[in-house]
Amino acid sequence: MNRFFAPFESLKNRLFLRFFAAQAINLFGDSLSWVALALLAFKISGEDSGTVLSTALTIRVAVFVLLSSIGGVVADRVSRKGILVTAHFARMVLIGLMPFVAAEWQIYLLVFGLNVFNSIFTPTYKSCIPVIIKDKEEYPKAIGLSSTVYQLLGILGPGAAGALVAWFGLREVFFMDVMTFLTAGIILLFIPGALLEPDGKQEAKPTKVSFREQVIAGSKPLFQNKSLRLNLLMQLVASVIGAQVLVNTVGMIRGEFGLGDMEYGWAMTAFGAGATIAAFVSGALKKNRQLLMASVVGGLLISLALFPVPFADFEMILFLWLIVGASESFINIPMQSLIARKVAHDDQGKVYGAHFAWSHLWWAFAYPVAGVFGEQGKDSFLYAGILALFIWLAFLLVFGKNAMRDECLGED
Repeated sequence: MNRFFAPFESLKNRLFLRFFAAQAINLFGDSLSWVALALLAFKISGEDSGTVLSTALTIRVAVFVLLSSIGGVVADRVSRKGILVTAHFARMVLIGLMPFVAAEWQIYLLVFGLNVFNSIFTPTYKSCIPVIIKDKEEYPKAIGLSSTVYQLLGILGPGAAGALVAWFGLREVFFMDVMTFLTAGIILLFIPGALLEPDGKQEAKPTKVSFREQVIAGSKPLFQNKSLRLNLLMQLVASVIGAQVLVNTVGMIRGEFGLGDMEYGWAMTAFGAGATIAAFVSGALKKNRQLLMASVVGGLLISLALFPVPFADFEMILFLWLIVGASESFINIPMQSLIARKVAHDDQGKVYGAHFAWSHLWWAFAYPVAGVFGEQGKDSFLYAGILALFIWLAFLLVFGKNAMRDECLGED
């Protein structure tokens, strides 16, 4: 259990605590908007909302992957606090425009703009962490905590957003996101800019390495270590199912079932509830083989959970989405602990960064697939489940035996 709480030790650094709080608030607000965006897409495009949403989400991932290296260069040459504050409040303004969108092209334009600024904000945020956390022993803990919160809120956020949509409505959720941006922005404004800049005595290596070089260097441990490789590939399975749920749930609830925003909210709340329960269970796993087994079992469960969807009623969907949410946590959360345990401290920053890039690449594949499947109505969930199960089985047959054998033998 001590290992589970170890990353939180980095919060003893008061500056990092403020910095981390701004990130967590920001990520929570971001997850609110993507659920509200799904409802907005249905409002504008009806049963074609799956195609609209998958296109918007693909734009999101593509812009981030393509431009994040530029963001890293900018972070080296311009005031970091200036970058963070400017990019942050620019995104707040764009989110504030979302409730007034009336056409598909406006969704695409705002999503593009949001992630242009996001691709500048995120690398700058990461480059500040080694400056704030000067102790090399504490740096991996801070990186691990940031990465874990990113993964966790990516899973739990839709559930929380679904509950808020159910109680308050679509437009109000966008305005709630604006308030989260405002809150996080105020925190950033009161952080002294000089404390975010590397001094002459410190080598800010993460800011001197290009995104491509960082991904290449950080990817080697991810694919050379058998356990990390298998877990990373299981995350592709989770992405296929996760994209299907995020893109096509709104069309099923509003279109196929003919229900309202509140029922869609409850579906996403069930998804988040399952993720929350499994996150606590994952945190209690102490052994590497337990973490790896949780990921493998999660990959199987998340695939099979979509098979009954074409024949399910709304109440059954709630139960299935509970399983899907739990399975996503079982797949994604262990990866953060495995990296912390299996990668040398000096290399963990690059490896977490590379993992971030690879996981986004999985989603860049999964979102368009979800858009294509979405044209098949409820049957699209069955097709996504079959595809995910095929991927899961292929990876398990090729890589699973060696990974599990090494963990049973106690090898790193």
